[in-house]
Amino acid sequence: MKEGFEPVSPPAKGAFFTLPLFYQQVSRPIFPLPSPFFHWLFDSFSTLSVDIRMIPSRRSASIWTTVYSAPVMSRLLLIIFSPVLWAIPVVSEAEIYQWKDASGIVHFSDAPREGASVIPPREATIYQSTTPKPVTLNISDTSVTFVYYDIYPSSRRDLNRAAFASTPIRANGKPFLGNASWNVKWNYKTWVSNGECWIKSVDTKVSITYTMPRLGNRNTLPQDVIQTFDRYYARLFLHEQGHGNHGNLAAKEVEELLLRIPRQKSCGALGPIANMRFKGVLAKYRDLDRQYDHETGHGRTQGADIASYSR
Repeated sequence: MKEGFEPVSPPAKGAFFTLPLFYQQVSRPIFPLPSPFFHWLFDSFSTLSVDIRMIPSRRSASIWTTVYSAPVMSRLLLIIFSPVLWAIPVVSEAEIYQWKDASGIVHFSDAPREGASVIPPREATIYQSTTPKPVTLNISDTSVTFVYYDIYPSSRRDLNRAAFASTPIRANGKPFLGNASWNVKWNYKTWVSNGECWIKSVDTKVSITYTMPRLGNRNTLPQDVIQTFDRYYARLFLHEQGHGNHGNLAAKEVEELLLRIPRQKSCGALGPIANMRFKGVLAKYRDLDRQYDHETGHGRTQGADIASYSR
C-alpha cells in the first residue's frame, strides 16, 4: 500500500445512499414529482450511487481530503439542485377549436383553422358518492327503428307542398311530418326469505320508432334543395328525439319505482302493485309528450317549420 494513505472502513449504513434512495427517503415528502418524466429520470440512476468506499487522506493533514471523480461531482450537483427541477410545473394542454360552416353546423377540432375560435378550458368538479346502494339498476336496452316516407319536391319552394302531400302521419285528423313512438316492456325477478317476497331486480326494454321524410328524387335535385331539406330534417329529428328520450326516462323510472315496492307476504301480491306503478309512469310520460308538443309548437320553436325553409 502507498505510503501516506490508509484504508478506511466503509461508512455505516445510512451514511451514504443512492440518488433514488435520497429521493424516496428525503425529497419525496417535500417535493413530489410533477411528471412521470422525472420519475423515469431518477429511476434511471438506480445503479449509480455516491459511494466512496475508500476515503483517501494524509496522515499529516488535519483536515480529511476527499477526492471525487467528475461523474460523482455531477451526481452530487444533481442532488443539490433537484428541488429546482421538482418546482417546475410540467403542463401539457391541447386546445380545442370550434367553428360554424355555411349550413350553420358547429364543428370541433384540435387543429386551428381560419374563422375558428378556441374553447376555453373549464374546471371540472368530480363528485363521488360514499353511500352504497343496496340495488344496482339495470341499464335499459333500447332499440331504434326508422321508417321513411318519400317526398318529391321540384324546387326549394316546393318542399312544403311535397312533404304534406306525402306524409302518412295523422294525429287528431291533422297531418304531421315527423313522429316518434316509444314503448316500454319490463319484467322483474323476486326473492323469498323469512316468509317475505320482494323484487330483486328489474329489466326494461325500450323500442323507439321514428317516422321521417326522405327525398325520393335526391339524386336529381339541385344542391340548394338538398341542403335546405337536410337542415330542416336535422331540426325535425331533434324534436322527435325529445319524444324518444321520454321512453328512456320512463324505463328508468319504472326500474326505480318497482325496486322500491315494500316486501310482501307473497310474491303474487307484488304483481298488482308493480302493474299500477308501471301504468302511472306510462301515463306521466304520455302527458309529457303532449306538453312537449304544446310548448314547442310540434317543433316549430326548435326550427322544425318546413314552411320557413320553402320561402
